[in-house]
Amino acid sequence: MWNAMRFIAREYEWVHVGLGVLGNSAFVVGSILFFWDSLQTAGIWLFVIGSAGMLVGSIGDALVGWERRRRDRDKVKSTPQGPRGISETSET
Repeated sequence: MWNAMRFIAREYEWVHVGLGVLGNSAFVVGSILFFWDSLQTAGIWLFVIGSAGMLVGSIGDALVGWERRRRDRDKVKSTPQGPRGISETSET
């Protein structure tokens, strides 16, 4: 399951960005609906759904950032040169 989450976060970055945008939109509309008594229930649900969408979007963004840092760190470890560009195998 963890590999599937990493794949989705890496390959479908637009999904969590889209969820964040939809969440923000629902959050704003739900907040506006609080002004009318007859629409407060709908406002509450949009507020909750929007908050969940923003949370999922933020978690996806964090996973993408974590995956990129991990990949960059692995690239540095696999190169024959050290982090300063100095060959570790050459003699001085």
